[in-house]
Amino acid sequence: MKLFKILIVILVAKSILGCTSSNDPQPQPSEFVIRAPFAWQTSTPAAQGLDSVLVDSAVSTFETDANFFSLVVIRNGYLVKEYYRPNLTQYNDYDVRSATKSFVSILVGIAIQNGLIASVHEPVLKFFPEFNTSGIDARKLKLTIEHLLTMRSGLDIGEGGTNSNLYTQTSNWINVTLSLPMVANPGDQFRYSSMNTHLLSAILTRATGLNTYQFAEANLLAPLAISLRYWDRDPQGIFFGGTGAIFCTRDMARLGYLMLQQGSVGGQQILSSSWIQQSREPHNLQNTTWSSFGAVNYGYQWWMNNGSTDSLFFAAGYGGQFIFVAPNQNMVIAATAEANVTPDVADYQEQFTIEVVATKLLRAVK
Repeated sequence: MKLFKILIVILVAKSILGCTSSNDPQPQPSEFVIRAPFAWQTSTPAAQGLDSVLVDSAVSTFETDANFFSLVVIRNGYLVKEYYRPNLTQYNDYDVRSATKSFVSILVGIAIQNGLIASVHEPVLKFFPEFNTSGIDARKLKLTIEHLLTMRSGLDIGEGGTNSNLYTQTSNWINVTLSLPMVANPGDQFRYSSMNTHLLSAILTRATGLNTYQFAEANLLAPLAISLRYWDRDPQGIFFGGTGAIFCTRDMARLGYLMLQQGSVGGQQILSSSWIQQSREPHNLQNTTWSSFGAVNYGYQWWMNNGSTDSLFFAAGYGGQFIFVAPNQNMVIAATAEANVTPDVADYQEQFTIEVVATKLLRAVK
């Protein structure tokens, strides 16, 4: 399933912002609070009820291709397996690409939980009173936060580059997005686009009075003792909702563990369990197949293997940046790979990772 094509506007943004490749050292603006990678308690696969042979086989499979960077396996709250490509360690961080979207979804849930946003049914244009609505397509007045979360905005933009050239002509990406033609009624058509999630980041900024990173640091990152090590911004300084967040793999797994634990970590309810349940409800009208996963669907910026025996849901980024959450297996698996690749190579890496997870790691539970 080639869902993560290179978006032209993102490439323009990275050129403007000077982002480095996924395994290069990242520049650290003073705004970012950098912590050591999360210090998971460690155990062995066998001690946590996993087949060590299958787990080791998964690692050996990743080792066959230098484009695969890291793998972290959490079982019963313990780190039971950790792999890094030679010359990489737990301290390296990676551009998680579209897995950023799932991170932003968590932030929207926290903002609603804290009463800063009333509900997912809030009209999008409410947050942008400066937007000129003269002669507007009336369907835009019905566009809600939920439509953005489920990639059903109806706006004429997709990950393949539709209307992306418009973003090179202005610094106001929010205005460009809101001005796009409507090709469907909100809620009627699934159309995957990073700009839907970027609107969510802008809404968070308006609703909370903080930029999206500041809100994340106070309400998610610090409570979880993890770091967002860098994050792209648009030309107006809005953190890019759709992509460009930089995490180390241990901290990616920590985000997955929050979802696995129904939003409660260390006795603190960081995210409501009802939001996690809503995030896992399928909103695409038709299931599809992705590598070894059948019945793949989309919720609130999270993918799910709908109806699978492990209740699997996951964050996914271009080229193989994944956070898999398997509640019935009590497992979290985080993986990263080279993101600066062609769409065909990215598709191969995504399918490869899913196959390893489905046929080896998830089946390792005794």
